[in-house]
Amino acid sequence: MRFAAGKPFRILSATTVALVAVAVVSACSSSDSAPSPTSSGSTAASQSNSISLAILEPNDGVGPVVDFIRSAKHTVDIAIYEFDPEYKELVEPLLQAQQSGIKVRILLSRKLFDPGSKNKNIAAAAKFRSMGLDAQLSRPEFSYSHEKAVIADAGTPQARALVCDFNFQPGYFGLKSVESKDGGTRGMAVVDSDPADVVDIAATFNADWPPYGEWPAATRPNLVWSPSAPQFQPPGNSASALTGLIAGAKKSIDIYALQIALPSVMYQPLLTKARAGIPVRIVTNEGGVDSTAGKELAAAGVKFQYRPTTPGRESSVMFIHSKTVLVDAGAPSATAFVGSQNPFLQQSLETERELGTLVTDAPSLERISATFQRDFAS
Repeated sequence: MRFAAGKPFRILSATTVALVAVAVVSACSSSDSAPSPTSSGSTAASQSNSISLAILEPNDGVGPVVDFIRSAKHTVDIAIYEFDPEYKELVEPLLQAQQSGIKVRILLSRKLFDPGSKNKNIAAAAKFRSMGLDAQLSRPEFSYSHEKAVIADAGTPQARALVCDFNFQPGYFGLKSVESKDGGTRGMAVVDSDPADVVDIAATFNADWPPYGEWPAATRPNLVWSPSAPQFQPPGNSASALTGLIAGAKKSIDIYALQIALPSVMYQPLLTKARAGIPVRIVTNEGGVDSTAGKELAAAGVKFQYRPTTPGRESSVMFIHSKTVLVDAGAPSATAFVGSQNPFLQQSLETERELGTLVTDAPSLERISATFQRDFAS
């Protein structure tokens, strides 16, 4: 699929990415400390050493997600924008878990960005229930429930969460993209094993599961929650956390962007940094950048890559669904955001249920940086 140059777009498949990211630790090491925005806009690293990049798509395929599901001993809770009930590679491990006595719950977005068509999640939830899997629709007040996370063994000492930027559909794994016939889809996921983080993620899942309750306040320095608009109580921290991440950059800013649209609370901090001489690079999709924003950013020195190639299929263009932002790569202050929020889509920060993480684990940052360098140059 191609997008008209300079026109903002929203894509159904692009919002579904987050849930795959936690699955396997084989691709990366698993220690990390996560930063929290300070009042000055900089980031301060915590000492959690618990958030690490676990999955890089399309390189890693669906296997790490399957492994994460199969590692559960007691419960598997999935919050995701879209999950194809015909995707046997992920459905069969859940059925096997259920049959072995592991409680499985699947929470799908009540609403989809698909004007004029049927909401596939209503049918998908019914299909999962017909298989014996407990599936429900998210609470109604969010514009979308775009969070993508898998929680394993909540409430036990072994609890952990896989936080993703991709959905559970075949096009997010391997070389056939959700938006292209011949290219892959770039996506990432992390595993968070910090006990307090996982308690917070699980409590929010339970609050969003019917009958709906009050979700916890966003107090964990490693976690980035939406919605952050004041009508949602307690509000999330996504706007402050992500603007603080950009404002605190001292050396460089590297961005994967599905789309950059205006207005955006993230836009002015980014433009200010670029005009101040901080090198900014953006890997995005053709037609993904608002025309006014593109001209202003380019005039400020921002460099763009609109047609990155797919690893393993260099003749094809890779679709960018990842939302990862990497600040100060290679420096002691290096930090990456990995999660479901589209930082430059205002609705994603203000009115959607979203979950992201702040990553400072050195091996994870090195892999993210090397991947970005490859994609930007490809």
